Amino acid sequence: MLDYGHDLDSDAMRERFAPWFRAIDVVSRRSPVPESLAAMARLARACGRYELAFALCDRADAGGPDVWTVRVP
Repeated sequence: MLDYGHDLDSDAMRERFAPWFRAIDVVSRRSPVPESLAAMARLARACGRYELAFALCDRADAGGPDVWTVRVP
């Protein structure tokens, strides 16, 4: 998905990924593994879902000092 061959920051792609975003929300609440949260944040950021990406990074940071996440607006 993040092969840089597709423009993910568009309304059409956000609509297409809507089921993924719902799944991300559910999974991130059930089993907040920091590495997984950081990976999910990359997809959200690539699709222009910055608030979701920031929330996932915040949850990942709460997981402990082993995970580094960077907020880039």
